Amino acid sequence: MLKLFHVNPRRTAVLAAIGAALALPLMVSTPAEAWWRGGGWGWGGGWHGGWHSGVSIGIGLPLYAPPPVYYAPPPPVYYAPPPAYYGPPPVVYQAPPRVVYAAPPARVWVPGYWSRGLWVEGHWR
Repeated sequence: MLKLFHVNPRRTAVLAAIGAALALPLMVSTPAEAWWRGGGWGWGGGWHGGWHSGVSIGIGLPLYAPPPVYYAPPPPVYYAPPPAYYGPPPVVYQAPPRVVYAAPPARVWVPGYWSRGLWVEGHWR
């Protein structure tokens, strides 16, 4: 992009003010004295010789607005609540007595055998 001249905010404001001053006569109201407008309220109306808005050319003035600054307060700091009761530690109860389980059943050797046409080797059960 070709940059023809440097634009700064002061120059932009001065040029906008000059443009608005030059365009001001075009934007003001003009008297309604056309021949087809009568002086009354009926046909050919208009207002009673009053002022009517003529052709108006609106010129938008560029205004510089800085980007918004969002402020957020710092996040709150959470502290643990104090203990509700200051006292000795809780009583540690004695462990229940050990349960003596019965010995597992003795294992039995099963010799090999045929089952549904397949040979199953001997194994402990």
